[in-house]
Amino acid sequence: MEYIEKEGYTLCYEAYGKGSPIVFIHPPGMGRKTFIKQLSLQLNMKVVLLDLRGHGDSTISSSAMLDDFVEDIETVRNHLGVEKIFLFGYSAGGMIAQEYTFRFPRSVKGVILSGAYPIIQNKILEWEHRIGIFMAKSTPKILARILAVSHFSNDEEQQLIYNQIVKSNQNVWSQYYEMALNYSCIHKLNDWNIPLCLLYGKRADYINGHVKWYYTIPNVQIEWINKANHQLPTRHYRRINPIIEAFVNKHE
Repeated sequence: MEYIEKEGYTLCYEAYGKGSPIVFIHPPGMGRKTFIKQLSLQLNMKVVLLDLRGHGDSTISSSAMLDDFVEDIETVRNHLGVEKIFLFGYSAGGMIAQEYTFRFPRSVKGVILSGAYPIIQNKILEWEHRIGIFMAKSTPKILARILAVSHFSNDEEQQLIYNQIVKSNQNVWSQYYEMALNYSCIHKLNDWNIPLCLLYGKRADYINGHVKWYYTIPNVQIEWINKANHQLPTRHYRRINPIIEAFVNKHE
């Protein structure tokens, strides 16, 4: 485990394997252990699991904004000592992956987004975020248990991610949901020129409609996972990990 001391906070990340680094970006509250099912990819690339500030073992005094999370990715890239990275953004973590790519396009080899949306235009997804904003502040342990059970079926893994989630700063956790609720990059997608792969579970109807915004991106790769909902990195890793590996091999 690596710790990066910054002014007022500490960033924690883990790196496994060798080769092209891919930084995995977690959704609100969940932290780096969201991606334990991607650790097997270390045989073919460097897997980088990060706790964004205010999450897991990364600290912060009170709050964080989108610019801060983008800075966290850049801090880790610099600490790794590499010129370019791949990004994997899951759910609202895709917001950070997209924003980093717009700001630092020369530092990105390619982007994989799982259950991505450049703007929220679905009432179910909107209310999912509004409920997250409320519960992260008022009932964080209940929300942590819901997230743990929805992502993992194994009791040990559920407890592992639960213990990770409850470490999150409640203000940062809530603000992360709020940032995603209000985020929009649809006006910038026409300028996207980085290799992009989109992963969607075919049963996640309330998210899948957002794919339309990405059709303008040249050569975008869209993968539909049959009989799958939103939790692709944890519940359908056997099907998406080969896609991740092939994408990295193609664009490294």
